[in-house]
Amino acid sequence: MRWSLPIGSAALALAFGAVAACESIIDASSLQSNSCPGGSKACPTNGNMHCVGLTDPNTHCGDPTQCLACDIPNATPICDHSGACAIGTCSTVTNAMGAAAEIFADCDGNPSNGCEVDLLHDTSNCGSCGNICTLPHVSEPGCNGGACDILECAPGFLNCDGNARNGCEFPSDGGACPDAG
Repeated sequence: MRWSLPIGSAALALAFGAVAACESIIDASSLQSNSCPGGSKACPTNGNMHCVGLTDPNTHCGDPTQCLACDIPNATPICDHSGACAIGTCSTVTNAMGAAAEIFADCDGNPSNGCEVDLLHDTSNCGSCGNICTLPHVSEPGCNGGACDILECAPGFLNCDGNARNGCEFPSDGGACPDAG
């Protein structure tokens, strides 16, 4: 088949030929990691191999043997300076003041188990790492929403003022709290 172009179309034909010549030099379906330029690796996308950067947590950062996303529990992953998956931020919620408040924390500093502590309910890390709920005359402390709470008073004590910070403050012989009236 022979193409014929009107005389005014020579520039268009030249431009079309230049665009058609801009094809991938590397057959993407046969990429190997050593075929990618420095700072990248080969990973499958939609059934084809593509070169991807080493700073993308969606392709396991700089690990040349992995292409799956970094999986760090209760965290948003990032790639650290060595190219490994790392914790970017732990899971947060927006508090009443409109600020982000951590609900999970990395208290042990080990990124492999992620943000392992539930700051809203862990009595050994209530509201922050290392904040142990110990309250006066409380036999069973709790952590409710990141604040120490009373689940059970020690025998002979009552929490009459409803304030968990001062524990079970009222000594009692099995009686009830005095009337507040």
